[in-house]
Amino acid sequence: METFNRRFILLAIWVICDTAAASHHKSVKDNSTRITCSSFAKKHVYTHLDTLLANEDNFMSKELPPFLVSRPPDSNGISEVRKHIKSTLKSLNWAVERDISKQLTVLGFKRFVNIIATHNYFAPKRIVLACHYDSKLLPLGFVGAMDSAVPCAILLQFVKTFNTILDQMRSVSHNEKP
Repeated sequence: METFNRRFILLAIWVICDTAAASHHKSVKDNSTRITCSSFAKKHVYTHLDTLLANEDNFMSKELPPFLVSRPPDSNGISEVRKHIKSTLKSLNWAVERDISKQLTVLGFKRFVNIIATHNYFAPKRIVLACHYDSKLLPLGFVGAMDSAVPCAILLQFVKTFNTILDQMRSVSHNEKP
């Protein structure tokens, strides 16, 4: 699990730093007062390392299991996982859209549904998440945990862990004067 923690922390630092730095740079005209990614990371992400590390058990027991089912296109499994992803993101006030297409597979045409989740949808700078969440059609019953289940669960864990911070960043950026 140490690898998961490192990757999760690095993802969190990258996403939050990039968003905060871009937002702050746009609102500050004097270059001498610009925030750096490393200072932002220390302040907002490193202070939450205990939370991230404590969430390891929660990740394994609650976040990952909904994805550990066979999820080929047009199946009950993919529908249940899609509902889980959408309801989780919507409950945290993320805008959720679907991109639907039909593609030819070895078993004929199948319907594919991508989920696009956006935090702070109307902001000029926003976070958009996407993750491939279906599993292969063959062999029957294939789960694809490392291919798509784990990354999707990591993204949901990220959203749940840092949503409050992202909302705070949003309110700070709205209150800053250009």
